[in-house]
Amino acid sequence: MVWNVVRYRKQDWFETAARVLVEQGPGRLRVDALCQAAGMTKGSFYHHFRSLEDFTEAFLGYLDRRGAQQPLAELARVETPRARLQALVETIAAEDLALEAAIRRWAVTERAVAEHVARVDTARGELVSRLYQGLLPADPKQARDLTRLAQAFYLGAVLLDPPVQGDEYRRLARLLDRGLEGHDA
Repeated sequence: MVWNVVRYRKQDWFETAARVLVEQGPGRLRVDALCQAAGMTKGSFYHHFRSLEDFTEAFLGYLDRRGAQQPLAELARVETPRARLQALVETIAAEDLALEAAIRRWAVTERAVAEHVARVDTARGELVSRLYQGLLPADPKQARDLTRLAQAFYLGAVLLDPPVQGDEYRRLARLLDRGLEGHDA
């Protein structure tokens, strides 16, 4: 007899948790609810994670890699600040911002999640600041103002219902880009 064993990897658990977080909220990030959503047993869950706390810590690491480390590393390979800024807009426009909004709602009630959001926001803000400083080296005040405006635009895009994404995000980002008119960096 051949057993058909489904291998459910850690990555699969994280993707399930992201879907549950968006669709049902953070209160459903429990072992039984995750197993039900995944169609897997608790044994499968505990094969990968010692406890719900262990899972949550690993899930936050996954969210950090997905939402900050990986995209920022990819953007760092883009050569010029202008091209990097355009690539950033494309990266954000291609994302489903519902997960970002769900993480921020979860952060209201969970300290570890709030700390995660603060770390990610800091890393993203530093990148955007470097971009505008590179584009506007002679005007640091305008670079700072555009950094804050870009951050406010992103957070507003995430938190509006429905989120601003796709072509709408690209179109509105072009309006922000007008602050760079006359700067060829």
